[in-house]
Amino acid sequence: MAFINVYAKSTGEKHRIPEHWLDVPSLSKQFTKTPRQRKADERAAAKRSDPVATTPEAAIVADDETPATGDQKES
Repeated sequence: MAFINVYAKSTGEKHRIPEHWLDVPSLSKQFTKTPRQRKADERAAAKRSDPVATTPEAAIVADDETPATGDQKES
């Protein structure tokens, strides 16, 4: 179970709550994520969406598409 940092909307106090509480409307309406927590969530989402060559075939295709340097004379 992951905990996240939030602010209580009513008092402005900082708390650590289980992340799944934000999935429950009656619990989530009283909290907002901290700016640091929002940024961490954005970084995690971006990291998950980055394409990565996970198979040898994908790595070969990625190598083939990379231009060779130094093979041609500059004009």
